[in-house]
Amino acid sequence: MLLFISCSCTTILVQTTGEEGILEDPGERTAGAMLEDQSIETKVKVNMRSQEPAFRQSS
Repeated sequence: MLLFISCSCTTILVQTTGEEGILEDPGERTAGAMLEDQSIETKVKVNMRSQEPAFRQSS
């Protein structure tokens, strides 16, 4: 049932958005995108500092 609903939703979106599809404004970042960016940056910092002694002393 869930698969049917998902497929139907996609079909409706394809039919109603035309050839362009769904477009995002590249000039605006959503709150979710900014939060994800922060999460990625934190993971990179932690991983770099755990692997390289020179990075441990940086802030």
